Order: sequence, then C-alpha cells, then structure tokens
Amino acid sequence: MSTLNEDKKFFGDIDQIPEMRKWVIALLEESEVADVTIEDIKVALSEALANIFNHAYKDEVVKPVRIKLMVDNEKTIISLRDFGRKFDLSKYVPPDLNKASTGGYGVYMIRKLMDGVQYFPQEIGTELLMWKSLTDNVQIELE
Repeated sequence: MSTLNEDKKFFGDIDQIPEMRKWVIALLEESEVADVTIEDIKVALSEALANIFNHAYKDEVVKPVRIKLMVDNEKTIISLRDFGRKFDLSKYVPPDLNKASTGGYGVYMIRKLMDGVQYFPQEIGTELLMWKSLTDNVQIELE
C-alpha cells in the first residue's frame, strides 16, 4: 500500500459532488485501499458533502470545499473544510430508526461507516475529520 497526502480545493455546488468523490476514490484506488473500505468511504463522503451544500452553504452558489486525503498502511483520514454556516454537533439529534423520515440520516450514516468522526468549528465554517482503519488492530487518535 502506498502512502499519500493530497489536498485539493473544489469550487461549485451540490452538482460537483460526483467530481469530488471521483477524485478521492481514484486516490484511494491508487493507494490500493480495499474495495469494501472504498465503498464505505464513498457513501460517507457523499453524505458529508451533501450536508455541506445543503446546510453550510444553503442558498449559496459556487462555494469552496477543501478536501485533504491522507493514507498510510494503517488508516485513511479525510478532512472536509467548508466556509459556510458552522455545524454544531451538540444540536444534532440522531434519527429514530423506528420512524420514517425523509432526512436526517447523513451524520448517522457517516458515524456508522467510518471508525471516527470529529467536527471542528472554525472562525468561518467547519472542518470535518473522518477516518477509517485499514487494519483490524489500529486505534486512531487525533490531536
């Protein structure tokens, strides 16, 4: 498995999610990350990007999203940085899976698919860090 540390800034709207996802997936494949892990990351990434455009950038067009991808032999870490409305995790209410709902599953799905998720409010916007272990016995701690 190859190690990488890539960083790219995208400009656009929700229609750019496939391009952003394609960039990340290509790098993961290049790094020889397992297909099953890539599928989990693909879904989590799509949900996180949809949340950025639907909530942080609600009613705004052509806004930046910075994506950082770090992969080594033990883990992959994805950072998504927006410059819109801040996300306050303390106000997040997990969905009731016993009741039908048309939304509200994004953060829940991201947390289920990834091994760790942290939100960091910035002066402007929010940074989301999501990570996934690439081995069975790695505990990942971020500073």
